[in-house]
Amino acid sequence: MDQAALPFFRDPGLARATPRAPYTPAYRVITGPGEWSGAFADPPPVDLGRYVVLDVARGECPSGGYAVRIEAVRRQPDGCRVELSFRDPGPDEMVIMVLTAPRDAVCVDRARLGKPPWRFVFVDAAGRELATVQAD
Repeated sequence: MDQAALPFFRDPGLARATPRAPYTPAYRVITGPGEWSGAFADPPPVDLGRYVVLDVARGECPSGGYAVRIEAVRRQPDGCRVELSFRDPGPDEMVIMVLTAPRDAVCVDRARLGKPPWRFVFVDAAGRELATVQAD
């Protein structure tokens, strides 16, 4: 089955947004101001009438060197597959010794998603399902 990759972009304002629960792992699909304000303390930096925000928070990590990244969003007959990559520091890697909370967020044009409701399945690099989120 051909899985069409959907274009997305990372708005700099998304990286600066202040999560309400930064150390809690989360897989979010934000479609409106209510969902945004439930997850973040700042006003949305993007037009939520035009874009859907996919936000992944890895949760609390014991040091620097950890990361999560949204690599691809692919359309499927039953929704969208959100492909993630995770990075852990190596055993001999020098990292900052402070708690971190890695996250990544991207914007997807609503017009590319078709009509709601939408189903987003978040998977890791091995294809394991991590979370499924329904959104309108």
